[in-house]
Amino acid sequence: SLKGVNLGSWLIPEHDYAVVTNESLCEYTERVGAAKSSRVMEEHLSTFVTEADFDWMASHGVNTVRVPLGWWNVLHASELPDPGTSKAWTSFAPSPEVSMAAIGQALDWAAHRRMSVLLDLHGGPGGQNGKDHSGCHGVAEWHEHSVNNSLLVISALMERFGD
Repeated sequence: SLKGVNLGSWLIPEHDYAVVTNESLCEYTERVGAAKSSRVMEEHLSTFVTEADFDWMASHGVNTVRVPLGWWNVLHASELPDPGTSKAWTSFAPSPEVSMAAIGQALDWAAHRRMSVLLDLHGGPGGQNGKDHSGCHGVAEWHEHSVNNSLLVISALMERFGD
């Protein structure tokens, strides 16, 4: 049977958890600037979820981990084949390089503890619902440029982690 946990607010700050900020990433970045947003998010990424957390989960019988992520954790905006023009199509921190390395580390930690991982494209390109976890609060343009962009993000995840 499955016994799972959610690593919400690790790769995508969410208002309900307010670990880094109670704003969307685009609002936070607009307020503090890209450099500070990158520094804060990279520090958060390296400290919010650690190998000790995976040890704790395993010792409590957890065998499945959900990792919600945003398209910006996987690709740069310039890599999207059909982007829109609003702020929801901006790359946010942490960078894909930093994010993908952290995701890879989490997958390794999970594998060493015989846990399954669900990578959840929780923040689709353009913002699927206008909520904070979509990247930009109040912007929902996923439906306008959805299929090609989302498939590219999923393909990039499969290429990197699909075995």
